[in-house]
Amino acid sequence: MKKFNNLKIGVRILIGFFTVIMIAAAIGTVGIQNLKQINASYESSYGDSVAALELLETVSSSFQRSRMNLYGLILAESAADKEFYLERTYSFEKTMNEGIATYQNILSAYDLDEIKDILTHLNSLTASVERYTALRENLIRTQAMDATLQTDAYHELKEGDLRSAALEVDEAISNIIAYEKEYAYSEISKNISLANVAVITMISVLGAGIVLAILIGLYIARSISKKITLLVQASDKIASGDLNIQIEADSKDEIGSLAQSFQHMTGTLKTIIHDLTRGLEAFSHGNFTLDSQAPDSYVGDFAPIAD
Repeated sequence: MKKFNNLKIGVRILIGFFTVIMIAAAIGTVGIQNLKQINASYESSYGDSVAALELLETVSSSFQRSRMNLYGLILAESAADKEFYLERTYSFEKTMNEGIATYQNILSAYDLDEIKDILTHLNSLTASVERYTALRENLIRTQAMDATLQTDAYHELKEGDLRSAALEVDEAISNIIAYEKEYAYSEISKNISLANVAVITMISVLGAGIVLAILIGLYIARSISKKITLLVQASDKIASGDLNIQIEADSKDEIGSLAQSFQHMTGTLKTIIHDLTRGLEAFSHGNFTLDSQAPDSYVGDFAPIAD
């Protein structure tokens, strides 16, 4: 700290000022980094969760519409109507499969350990869709296109293996949707925790910065005021006629220079007073010559005394 005390007062004040600026910049940097982290987490979790839920809604609705058109295919009487419903059945199936593929692409951006549970549900969905598709194709090939087999086809659709496969697909989609909702809630809790940590961190940094700024300010103020107090006390002693003072000029700043000047001034006054005392004693013996032991002290307004 001695080097710091030797600096000019203005330089020390500037150092304190820039320290406060650096503290403020650190607080701002910490806050910005935390906000960026929270924002990135929100974008990742909410962006992917919303996109996933939208895709799953598309997958679910497309699957149900494909099933409804399969009902229409079976109940249709004319070949033209059957072709119409068959085309729509495949169209909605295509939309469903595209949604599943897009959902798989979203998951591919995550680590396998992070998505192992959802992959289990997704594999179950894929297997269920494959089973349903195989049973449906068999129904279309053997019964659905033949109006005379309408009753048998309708019974298979309502109560046969095809219905069981359809329920498996529905359950698999529901499991994935439930997982995504749970994941979204988990990410919300995680982001709330991040926000709380960010607030605590910023408050901690702010508190530490305030304490540090106060300590620096107090140190600078005390180092200045302490020396000024000593100089004031020395001035009071000089004014009361006490020249036996010793001022420690232990710094090289303006106050240290002032202390040296005080010390030099008191030394000069003591020399002149000593000479005058000796001179008055010599005068009493008839010697009117002033013999100074320090003639260099008689400068400026003191010069006439030596003359």
